[in-house]
Amino acid sequence: MMLRLTRNLLPASGSSGLRFTSFRAAITHYEFREKLGLPSRLNRTRELQEYKDYSFNDGRVTPVTPGQLKKIKIQRDLAASAVRQLKEIKFIQNRHSMKVQGRLDEKQHIINSKLKPKGDALANKSKKSSKE
Repeated sequence: MMLRLTRNLLPASGSSGLRFTSFRAAITHYEFREKLGLPSRLNRTRELQEYKDYSFNDGRVTPVTPGQLKKIKIQRDLAASAVRQLKEIKFIQNRHSMKVQGRLDEKQHIINSKLKPKGDALANKSKKSSKE
């Protein structure tokens, strides 16, 4: 609660006595609105900012307000950036898995090129290739 100065009481006709001041507790306008559950400032209500202040009797749609246009633009920009970032995340995930798979394939190719069949495996392989 805020105290507000209401009046100054001075002693009569130029005496150099003490200066008396009286205070009374006053509820400010903002505190009054908060007690009622209203926003502290009237222009911060959603009703005045977002909704139409008129409508047509025949049911026609009222034009979009500049505030609504701004909000729509912001929401579209947010949605576009979210979609773009999701695509980037999917690309990074796919790229990582492709790199890992490429490394594994390369290792397997190196192992396969180093290990040559010997002994019975070589004989069996040559028999199979001669039958074909």
